[in-house]
Amino acid sequence: MKRLKTGGRITGTPNKTTKEVKIILTDFLYSNLSELNTIFEQLPPIEKMKIIIQVAKLLIPQPVEQNETEGEIYKGGQFSIEMIEIVHTTKT
Repeated sequence: MKRLKTGGRITGTPNKTTKEVKIILTDFLYSNLSELNTIFEQLPPIEKMKIIIQVAKLLIPQPVEQNETEGEIYKGGQFSIEMIEIVHTTKT
């Protein structure tokens, strides 16, 4: 059962603090892009993949499903990506 909204921000009003933090982080990233790229290139492949997966989680929207019977929208099932490290061994 959905409760009646009685106060707080109007639905859809952006959070001011969140917006300010996003601006600060964006400015930082753009200011240090070449240095971050250099650091990234020096990482081992497994660490690069971990970073790519974490960034993808931030950029790719979570799936949203609509319950057809009640017309309610809810976030769909969660998923995870497992990193499997393959270790090659050689006979000595």
